Order: sequence, then C-alpha cells, then structure tokens
Amino acid sequence: MDLWVIQRNLIEELLNINNYQTFSFYLHGHKNQVKKITRKDWLNDCQNNLDCILPNHQEVIVIGHSLGGVLGINLALNNQPYIKKIILIDPSIEYLVNKNGELKILASLKQLIKAIKQIDKKQKEPKPAKLPISAFREFKELLKEERNSIYELNCPILILQGEDDYIVSTKKIKEIYEELDNENKELMIIPRANHWWIREELNKETSEKILSFIKK
Repeated sequence: MDLWVIQRNLIEELLNINNYQTFSFYLHGHKNQVKKITRKDWLNDCQNNLDCILPNHQEVIVIGHSLGGVLGINLALNNQPYIKKIILIDPSIEYLVNKNGELKILASLKQLIKAIKQIDKKQKEPKPAKLPISAFREFKELLKEERNSIYELNCPILILQGEDDYIVSTKKIKEIYEELDNENKELMIIPRANHWWIREELNKETSEKILSFIKK
C-alpha cells in the first residue's frame, strides 16, 4: 500500500523511515510563480498525479494539509475503489472567520495576523512561490464547492488538528468531526501546535497515531 502525499512535510519523512513508499508533489503555482491559477488546475494536479501511480499501485492512502486536505477529500470521493484511507491535517474546510462559506474580512484579518506571527523562520520546507490574487479567489470558491464533501467520505478518516491553529478553527473541526457519520473516524488535537506544525517536529504521540492508523 502506498502513501500519497499532496504536500511535502515531516510526515512523509516518518513514513519513509518506516519503509512506506510515498509520492508527493507541489500544487500548481506553489513552487513556480504563475500569472493565473484556477481551482481546476489544483484538482487536475491531484487527479493527474494519482493517475500516474495507479497502474502500479492499486491501494492508496491520501494525506493532505490545509488546502491539500480539501483536495484530498475530492480525490477520495472521485476515486473510491483506490483510496483506502485519508489523513487530513488542519484541513481548510472552514478557514479563518467565515459563516456559511462567506469570509468575515475584519475578523479574519485579526486571525491572519496571529497566524503570521506563529510562523517559524526555521521551517524546513522552502517558502512557496508568491501566488496571484486570483489564487485566493479560486481558493474561496473551491471551499464553497467542497465544504460539505467530507460528510460523503466512507473510507477511514484521521484528522490531525493543531490546537493553536488560527487559520483553521479547531473548534469548527471538532464540530465537523462530531457530525461525521463515519464509523472509522479518528481525531487528534496536537497540543500547542499552529497551522504549520507539520513543518516542525513530530512528537512521539503524533507519530504513533499516524502509524497505527495506517497499519489498521
């Protein structure tokens, strides 16, 4: 079974050390700067990369962080015969401060400032390319379209959520988790962790949780 990672992070390193084969890639515009990005580009990135490995790997576990989590849900729903499990890391199903998919500008700016202050300058992952403003609009539209998709997932789900995440509301993630009609769901809140905790150090408890979920 392969672990298919939408965004590179320390979890991929953990899996490689434990002899799991992984495959990861950058989303459109996240490495090389482009003038225009659409949500279709991101969705196609996921499907095209999955198609590349399916001829040789018929059982896949998808791991996605933030936007990657939302895209991973979409991918799992569209490829149910092949996606066996999904791990969502601070998935941006609900982000900053919004109501019914509509962003509350002033309140969100306050949250964003708090989140920026949390960024560790020593992060292992290089900074992504600067995204055009159109990318944020596409991000908003994608989330509107996919905000209820998680409720349709039938495969086992593990959600890893930073306790101090100012981008994705921990409170909202807990509410969504409780609403999931899925017998094979798990949620772990990472103490004192921000939105970018996967670029820092994985503690023993989190590492064990990930590996036990995969092995089940």
